[in-house]
Amino acid sequence: MDPRRISEPSNRLARFAAVALSVAVVGSGIAALAAFIAAQVMKGRATMIGDIVAVVVSLLIAYPSGVGIGIILVRKMLKWRGSVVLGIAGAFVAAVLTMVAAEPLHLNVNTQVLMSVYFVTVAVCAAAGFLYRR
Repeated sequence: MDPRRISEPSNRLARFAAVALSVAVVGSGIAALAAFIAAQVMKGRATMIGDIVAVVVSLLIAYPSGVGIGIILVRKMLKWRGSVVLGIAGAFVAAVLTMVAAEPLHLNVNTQVLMSVYFVTVAVCAAAGFLYRR
């Protein structure tokens, strides 16, 4: 056994939770970095709405990208078995579907609810795609 390999939890639910939590942490870190960079780029512009739009758009794009990077890190660093392609696809499909379903489900009434649902569904769908077995 490779000494650098962290063993996978034997329980399916524990494995799923570990992957979802780890990719959410990596995705949140990358999204925060992207939002900070967007805020610094837009700082000092004439309109404040440009700052807000830049930060929100960077969060919406950077979080699924960060979750995808988290999936790759779980696969490469922890050496856990799973499908990287399905994990990344799950993250981006969940991001798109959450934004499409925001109006019919009235998620856009409260931004905290919308962003909470967005962050959770992206991480959960990425973990589900990564751990999917045929």
